[in-house]
Amino acid sequence: MAQPLTILNTSSHSLQLMQIQSYIIENIVSSRFDGERIEFLPRSAIAALTTETNIEAVVNQDPDLKTLHFPSHSRAFLSNRIANEAKRMFIIVVSERLGMDFLRVLLRETHSTDANLPLPYAFRIHDENNNFWDDGDVERFLDAQPMVCAPIFRAGRFDQKAPFRASLPIVKAEKMVGHGDEEVWHVRFHGEHLAGGGGGQDLEQRWFTMKLFEDKDEAKEDRMWAKGVFGFTCEYTYYLVGNP
Repeated sequence: MAQPLTILNTSSHSLQLMQIQSYIIENIVSSRFDGERIEFLPRSAIAALTTETNIEAVVNQDPDLKTLHFPSHSRAFLSNRIANEAKRMFIIVVSERLGMDFLRVLLRETHSTDANLPLPYAFRIHDENNNFWDDGDVERFLDAQPMVCAPIFRAGRFDQKAPFRASLPIVKAEKMVGHGDEEVWHVRFHGEHLAGGGGGQDLEQRWFTMKLFEDKDEAKEDRMWAKGVFGFTCEYTYYLVGNP
């Protein structure tokens, strides 16, 4: 469980960003799976970063909004919208130092809230004059999405989806030998990203067997299906997670 974080409204913008970056570095979960680096912020760290007071403090000190002479009532409206619809997007923007004006313009686009993450790589945004925003900024935002997109897996469900292998909530993975051409892993998951089946804390301490398939139909034909705890599709591969 991540520790609380308080960002002061009186702190300078640069100090706020340094504080946020330090908090992200301290709380990000890093591991490796099949030779690929995994990095994600767990749920409690996201919640601690994105309290209403923290969001309001960053919006109030944002230099781009000050340059635009953004009025106080508009700042309050933006802060409230971020707190209700775009907490994970807020984390991406501050970690990449893109500025609150970028997030303000981003939220003007249709289907651009946390509920729509991850945004597709073809996504682009326009300013008030209908000019495209700098592609470099948009691409930095899109590339940073995995950090806040670790899914919550629920026991007993076999139709779940995960957007990125790079943010699967795996904290430990060991490839099992003696399975021929089959790809089977011994894995542990982060407790905050598991639900059901005895509670997150209990599940986090457990090792699971995870087997990879081309699709769910192939997995259903495998003898491991009877031991399945949950399953998900990620990047065109189906993962069946079961008891050892």
